[in-house]
Amino acid sequence: MPGASIGSFIRSVRSASRNWSGFQATQTIETAGTRVEADIRRLSRGAISIRYAAYESSWIQLEEVLTGDVEFVGEELCGLQLDSHDAFTWIYDPSRELVISKPGRHLFEPLPGIAALGETDFLQTMARDYLVRDLGEHNRDDRRVRRIALKPKHALRLHLLSTESFPVRKAVVDVDLETLFPLHISLTPSDDAPAAQLLAPNAAIRISYRDVRLLASAEPPTAYDPPADARVFEERPITTEALDDIFPGRLVLDPLEAHGFDVRRAAGNATVSTENDRGFLVLDVPSADASPSNDGPSPHIAITLGNYTSHNMARRRKTFSEHGEPAIDDENLRLLRRAPLWNETVPGIDDRHAPMDVFFEASDILWFVTGVGLDDVRMEAIAHDLRLAQPLA
Repeated sequence: MPGASIGSFIRSVRSASRNWSGFQATQTIETAGTRVEADIRRLSRGAISIRYAAYESSWIQLEEVLTGDVEFVGEELCGLQLDSHDAFTWIYDPSRELVISKPGRHLFEPLPGIAALGETDFLQTMARDYLVRDLGEHNRDDRRVRRIALKPKHALRLHLLSTESFPVRKAVVDVDLETLFPLHISLTPSDDAPAAQLLAPNAAIRISYRDVRLLASAEPPTAYDPPADARVFEERPITTEALDDIFPGRLVLDPLEAHGFDVRRAAGNATVSTENDRGFLVLDVPSADASPSNDGPSPHIAITLGNYTSHNMARRRKTFSEHGEPAIDDENLRLLRRAPLWNETVPGIDDRHAPMDVFFEASDILWFVTGVGLDDVRMEAIAHDLRLAQPLA
């Protein structure tokens, strides 16, 4: 609507976005060290399907080096099919003929603290949440657009039962004059936003859409139907009290108590096949003494294990083969010091609290034990005791 006032134009954009039943498009997200391209199908009520064509994220790469606990890295995500609706996400891995059902929304956003994938809900609240400035009409990719500058009215908005935060300092949006769809968004994170810690000052995040098809009417999302030949795994929260009931295999964690850890307060997630014969889990075990020491955080243990090898476990095993070394007193253990990997990736980093990893196999189950605030001798003793305590296969 050329010539309309900016207020009238904003109201028209809001009305149009409310009338869409959804959209399909190819979305690109770019900034320094990050480039993601995905085919997006977004339906009403937040349902979304994603097929990644490219995924490079310096944040994900850094987290993988520092911790080793990234669920999927970029090259793995490019082979997956993600469908999220009705408070669940289904991840289909055609290479393994595997479906994982996860409670909640898991889209594997490339930047921390910013929900960018298929996100257009801000169009409905622009007038309420942002100071708006009209930057006129322009051409973008052979389309006529109206360019709008946005600045949040508040960095934080408090309500009685909720809090809203705005992790951007400013944004510029190019809205297609014909469809009223945002073809391009350039945003600068606020200084205290997690994403800003990874970028240079004033660096912009660029989000663009092409081959957009608006869905005037679309069938509501139906219950997910996994491929007939796929094996289905279900992820669920887990505590040590329910471990034997959920995980296919008996696990003995009692030795951790003798080393000063509170097994009763351990919690995590178990991902188990619907046949209940294969699975893997991630478990965090806090120290019995939760008070931090003068030298850093209180010690804690994280355990990743399973009789099914997840993508993360396969990567861990590869890292151990490349950088691990045999334990001194137990030839069945392999040790991995992450401090050298930290320094190789980020020279000069403070590596005093770098994790220490130990790998072993017991009763056909692969164990990866990660400790923070623990020295080599203590980690080897913990893993040694855990290995000996496991029942024979």
